[in-house]
Amino acid sequence: MDTESLNEYLQGIYMGIESFKGFENKCNVEDSLKALVSETKSMYHNHAAIISDRIMDLGGDPPKSLSMAGKMAEKMSEVKNIFVNTEEEIRDKAIESMKMGIDLEEKFLQNHPDIDGESKTLIQGTIKEDKDQLQKFMN
Repeated sequence: MDTESLNEYLQGIYMGIESFKGFENKCNVEDSLKALVSETKSMYHNHAAIISDRIMDLGGDPPKSLSMAGKMAEKMSEVKNIFVNTEEEIRDKAIESMKMGIDLEEKFLQNHPDIDGESKTLIQGTIKEDKDQLQKFMN
């Protein structure tokens, strides 16, 4: 697999980090939801490190942050979420964001059948962790 495709995948993880950073800022200081949002953001940071390492192992140069297109998409998301303030609204948006991310991850694997075994295993692992984390929001 070319590293360009993995760089694209990594951009999606960065979008998740930024989304959950925004949710984290909207949560109350001692809120149990804030702890869950922070845990999710940390999970995405871990996923970014794993995929970045894989890109470097393949001889590529992983991006360190969102691309310009990603930053524009994030700003649009911030505007869309400007009135999301209650715990229920934040939880609902977090669930929506995670479901969308999981869907995009699964589509990534479908659209890249030529992916090497190690990269595929890593991505399948991030998808499993995302699904497990999503369940915490839904309980």
